[in-house]
This record gives sequence, structure tokens and C-alpha cells, in this order.
Amino acid sequence: MPRRQFLAATLGAGSALVFGEGTAKGVRTLGNSTVASPIETSSIPSVSSAMYIVAHPDDSLLYQSPSLLQSIQSNNSVCTVYLTSGDHGLGENYWGARELGIEAAYAQMVGVANSWTASTLTIGSSQIVLETLDAQPNITLVFMRLPDGGYPGGNGTALYDYQSLMQLWQGSESTITAVDGSASYTQQDLIDTLATVMNSFQPQLIATQDFINTFSDGDHPDHYATADFAQSAHEMFTSSHNFVGYEGYPVTSLVANVSGVLLVLKQAAFYTYGGFDYMTCSSAASCSVTPYAAWLERQYTVGSEPVGVVANAGLDRKSTRLN
Repeated sequence: MPRRQFLAATLGAGSALVFGEGTAKGVRTLGNSTVASPIETSSIPSVSSAMYIVAHPDDSLLYQSPSLLQSIQSNNSVCTVYLTSGDHGLGENYWGARELGIEAAYAQMVGVANSWTASTLTIGSSQIVLETLDAQPNITLVFMRLPDGGYPGGNGTALYDYQSLMQLWQGSESTITAVDGSASYTQQDLIDTLATVMNSFQPQLIATQDFINTFSDGDHPDHYATADFAQSAHEMFTSSHNFVGYEGYPVTSLVANVSGVLLVLKQAAFYTYGGFDYMTCSSAASCSVTPYAAWLERQYTVGSEPVGVVANAGLDRKSTRLN
């Protein structure tokens, strides 16, 4: 079943999510936290659908892979939601290229042509971009395009009126507007929107960033805020699922634990992405003198909250540090 049909079929009565017409785009060408052990394949409950919720376009490739890679290559339905555009205070030429890069990377992980169809998710008054991989429609990307908060401060940038997820979460700003003007959200609006997407997609696994630790603990403020919003939304999502958080920047202080074929495949996907993002790197040589090399060699989780019965996830909701 095509992804748009699958999502539409799972919408409950009264849902505010509406799908616009798709647009075929053709083949894309363009030039100190407490954490625990990584998720290994054997320790992930068997699932057929997974949702990854991250702050920036490259976060899923860096911090949630090879779990992401294994989920894709197991032919699971995978939806990745990007809260910010990752704009770095720059315009569409930059953040648009990052979206093209992530599309190329996902197509590379699947092993199919980099050809996607764009459609629109309408949730209330918000217009959100949905990209569906043509050769494998169970792979989708959702770009919410909110402003990047910046690192380390997390207070936004001049081009986008110093808006940020951290400030929205902490209540120092009442709304945040997408960099393309497509949507504006209050704190509760954003939580409700994520919960609506969860309810439509019905993921058995929801993977996000660090929801255990907090701002000023060493990770990007957008990572913490994204995890906080995702956690609040998952608490509204009552279908059986497992909610898992992944460590971000501070993972470099931990022992490298991704190697062999998985490391090669993880690197290949990121290098594909890096060809579109001049602020990152796109080869072993260019990454070797950056933090990206260490991030690629690691994947650690911070905790989980299972809800209902998901394989061996258990019956009750609980917050667990994975030691």
C-alpha cells in the first residue's frame, strides 16, 4: 500500500490531518550526560513500523544509526520527522540542500533511485512537507522546518527572529514559526501535531533524542527540546509502542561501539548526505579531523518508556536508564 494511503487509512475519526496532492520530483541530483549501552539488533523488540523524531537533518544518520539503517534494511515502515530545518541562521539555499542530502542518504540506505514524491500534511492550519520514496513508499520524511536554535546557546538566530525550540519549551516565547512561513505553533500545538502524526502512522517504535538529561548538559539545545516535545507527544499516544532516546554530542566521551560492516554502511549514508551539506564532511579523510568521525563510530541510548505490549517491551509504562 502506498505510504500516503497507509497514513490516511490509519487516521481516526475527527483527526485534523489532511493530505494534499503529491508532486513527483524525479531523481534528485546535486552536487557530560549519564548514558548507557547501545541498542543492538537483538535487544530491539521486533517491530514493523518505526518513527524517528529528531531536531536536524543529519541527526538520525549520526546518533540513531545503525539502528535506523537496520530498520530500513529490514523493510520496516520508517517515518523520520525533522523538527527544525537545520538552517544555521542561513536561507533556503542551505537548509533546502540539507533536505536534498537526507533524501539522497535514505535512498542510498534502501538501495534504490533517489526519486521522491512531495505531498502536504495539513494538521489544523499547519502545512507540513511529506516526502515519500518512490521505489519504496514505506519510507517517508516529514520536514517541519522550524528555526534552528543554534549551538551552544539555543536562542535562535537573527534571520529567524531569534526563535528556538528551547525557548518555546521553556515558555520564554509563546509561538514559533517555520522558516518558510508554512506553520506556527504554540508549545501545545507542537505537541498535539506530533501526537497526530504518531496516531496516523501508528509506530511500534518511536526513537528520539536525549529525554533523560537536560539543557546545558553538553548536547545541542535543539536535541533536548526535540526529545522533550516528542516525549510529551508519546504520552498522548496510547497504542502499544516503545519510546527510546538516543545520546547526541556527548557520545564522543564513550567507547566506540559501531564497527565492521555496520560502520561502513553508516559512514556511506552519511557521506552521501555530506555531499549536500558544506558544513559537514563527505569522506573518511574530510571527517577524520571533525567530531563527525567519532559520532559515526558510536550509538548509545539514554532510556526507554514502553507503552502497552510491544514484543518483549512489557506491560507498563516506565522510564528506564539502559545501563
